[in-house]
Amino acid sequence: MDKKIQIKGNECPVARSLEIIGDRWTLLILRDMFKKKMKHFQEFLSADEKISPNLLSNRLKKLTEYGIIENKLYSEHPPRYEYTLTPLGRELGPVLQSLWDFGKKYTQS
Repeated sequence: MDKKIQIKGNECPVARSLEIIGDRWTLLILRDMFKKKMKHFQEFLSADEKISPNLLSNRLKKLTEYGIIENKLYSEHPPRYEYTLTPLGRELGPVLQSLWDFGKKYTQS
């Protein structure tokens, strides 16, 4: 990636990264893209955690604006998009895998 994502107001790389992916819903959307290969709005809505449509729309828009995912129109009436990870988004794979491994090792339901 040639151009870096501008995050103003913090010199800490961890804090800047959290501005992009640091909320629960964003991480769960990314989990579903990596682990469950989800690509469509309705698939994300059907996840066990039950994200609201407005929140999902907001998070998908944010991830698209940051270049983590991209969307492609696959139906015009009504407009429907398919979401895929960009090369930048795929860079987050090890981060998600580490969270997965930690949760599996140290937590239980």
